[in-house]
Amino acid sequence: MFRTFPQDEPYRQKLLADAGLDPEESPRLRSIVGPAEIRAILKGFRHHPEVYKPGERPESRRRESDSHGLENVAACRFRANFHIHTQYSDGRLSVPKLLQQAAAYADRVAENLNSNSLVPFAPFTVGIMDHNRVEGCAEAIRLIHVEPERFRNLRVILGSEITVRIHKIYQFELREKRHVHFLMVGITPQDPGLEAFLLPFADAVPPTHRDFHGAPSVTLSQVSQLLHSQRFGALAMAHPSRIQLKRFLVEPQYATEAMRQYIHLFHKMLGRRALYVEAYYQAYTGNLALDLEELRTILETTAAERLLAAGGLDTHGANIFFSNTSPRFTI
Repeated sequence: MFRTFPQDEPYRQKLLADAGLDPEESPRLRSIVGPAEIRAILKGFRHHPEVYKPGERPESRRRESDSHGLENVAACRFRANFHIHTQYSDGRLSVPKLLQQAAAYADRVAENLNSNSLVPFAPFTVGIMDHNRVEGCAEAIRLIHVEPERFRNLRVILGSEITVRIHKIYQFELREKRHVHFLMVGITPQDPGLEAFLLPFADAVPPTHRDFHGAPSVTLSQVSQLLHSQRFGALAMAHPSRIQLKRFLVEPQYATEAMRQYIHLFHKMLGRRALYVEAYYQAYTGNLALDLEELRTILETTAAERLLAAGGLDTHGANIFFSNTSPRFTI
């Protein structure tokens, strides 16, 4: 039932070498997924958006935070949260707490899987995606290295949510500069090149803060140059709906075509390092109405660009299922 993905061993060996640990102990990091397994997970889930949703949001509560149900969690159908923030940026979860919760839930899911199950080799997958920081990823490496058996059913994607500035999307002008977000995934967080790239963000206010004017940002071209200089790592487009094109375009009537061009630009700039679009997004705040027309555009364009569609909760709260205060579901 479990695949080992030996082609990802060089990735785990580099993680250990960069951390000053013995690369020959790479099997201890089996829970940390490399490029081949990330793609296998994404492809295995691509026609099953329910795996990214703890439950459904009632129509009457679309604009409330944490308003989804937990029916998919209870039934172990919720299988991935690729977008989680920790205390290293603006999240409330510590890395040990994140891994503890995720591993406990992964163990529960694993009990319900068999060889015919959807993606049986990855019971539950989480992505550590702090804003412009990777210290949480480095801590996860150390913790998993010490107790690999504890995390045997968990899959962890190491990444970071990068702040990118845009003024226009091809010919479509924005009324003001916008900070948008992309997810670096499958990175080597202690690589000197990546550390140098993130240095300007070291003391910055998290970009999700209400007042982030003047906060550091990079261009998509700079991110592309970084990733193409790295042996490992790819890029995903975070929550494209949140760019709010209908609000910020100079000519909002072209929002649909601008969204198509936004996804095309991402693919063109990143090439083979472009991985997926975070199409299925249950917003952690109440500022995002569900726009089925926009979702259809995102999914159709993602498929046309031959990219993968995935989802994320953008968790900033104290547990892996919700964004705000205390857990409402006992693992």
